[in-house]
Amino acid sequence: MSVRLSWRPLGDVKINDEGSLIFPSMHSLLNKGGIYRITGRRPIDSKGTHDRPARWWFYIGQTGNIQARMYKYRNPGPDQKTNIRINNALRFELERGTEVYLHVSFDMELRVGRQWMDLDTDSTTQRTLAETAALYQAYRTADPLDVDMLNKGLDDSVDREFKDAPWPY
Repeated sequence: MSVRLSWRPLGDVKINDEGSLIFPSMHSLLNKGGIYRITGRRPIDSKGTHDRPARWWFYIGQTGNIQARMYKYRNPGPDQKTNIRINNALRFELERGTEVYLHVSFDMELRVGRQWMDLDTDSTTQRTLAETAALYQAYRTADPLDVDMLNKGLDDSVDREFKDAPWPY
């Protein structure tokens, strides 16, 4: 079995003078589901979460509505732990000068045997399959000395890189 997807860049994530997140325009994504990747590139002289020169960090997720998910990251509710964690992480990284990018994937395929079939972005199960494949690939290929991962670990614990992060997890 194989999963294939392609990332489409949407643009930069910014922070305004009031400290609120600004996501790229998503008018074309109204009510569209898929998987997304938020990637940060830190300034060359900055340190990662363990006082080492980690230049990159990322977060990968899936949702039935990308536009609504980014709204929740911008305006998390008081009981939305993941949305609060992502909001705090993004604001912290942007305030320290990290460049943050948003990519999405709607074109996802699954191969079973020799046959490729499209994955349905309206299906939570199929989006989760693509998200898990993207996370697994990222965890297995990322250089742990140069990349911090904001996702929880594959065992559902907070990833080792973020246990001592300056934002709540």
